[in-house]
Amino acid sequence: TAKTVGEVMEAEQYGIAVKKGNDKLVGDINKAMAELKKNGEFDKIYKTWFGEVKK
Repeated sequence: TAKTVGEVMEAEQYGIAVKKGNDKLVGDINKAMAELKKNGEFDKIYKTWFGEVKK
């Protein structure tokens, strides 16, 4: 188990690799991410793995 101690020094951005031209999958991922953010689940997951969500 990893644990963050102290302040985060630099914000990291993450992405999901998708084969070029797979627009359906990109759309499905974007839709799922939007739903997770809308219902608050994204923040719960983020907090579990990365600490407090900075807005």
